[in-house]
Amino acid sequence: MLCDKCLLLIDNNLPDKTRQILHRLHNSEITVNHLAQETGQSAHEIRKRLLYLKGATLVWGDWSAYSISPAGERMIELLTKPTGSPAKNLCDTCLLQIGETLPPRESDILGVFSTRPLTRLQIVVATGLSDHKVREGLILLRGARLVEARSGGRAFYLTAEGRRLEHLWRQQLAGSREMMPVTA
Repeated sequence: MLCDKCLLLIDNNLPDKTRQILHRLHNSEITVNHLAQETGQSAHEIRKRLLYLKGATLVWGDWSAYSISPAGERMIELLTKPTGSPAKNLCDTCLLQIGETLPPRESDILGVFSTRPLTRLQIVVATGLSDHKVREGLILLRGARLVEARSGGRAFYLTAEGRRLEHLWRQQLAGSREMMPVTA
């Protein structure tokens, strides 16, 4: 589970309507359609907000039903009583935990970024994924604070935390290669 300071940082960056959905999931598993009826938002908007929360490791689930994760429960608990201040950036431990929860598709999307912003079409071409899958992946990666949008959502770039995660993954890979036995 993410540390308290990182959870508070994530909460500070949640849009209000997304935070509302997180609170509605507290203590129950709810379908997308039920959330849409309760909030007055479209099922499409609800799915986008749930993907965002899933990227931040605050909810679990897939297309039909979602529930709050232990990290989401802890965040709600932290918000009910006065606590310390949020972190300025996600710590390495929490960043690696978020990275471990990324599905392979999102890891593929993350892998195509360089130092320059990319359009969704460039990501589609680089990954071979459909536009729909790339769009969903980008929402999840934005929730994880690894990718940000520019130009009104037409271009995306890797955040400093996304670059740090890639660096941490490279360090882990290099460390695991050193541990591998050499065969003749």
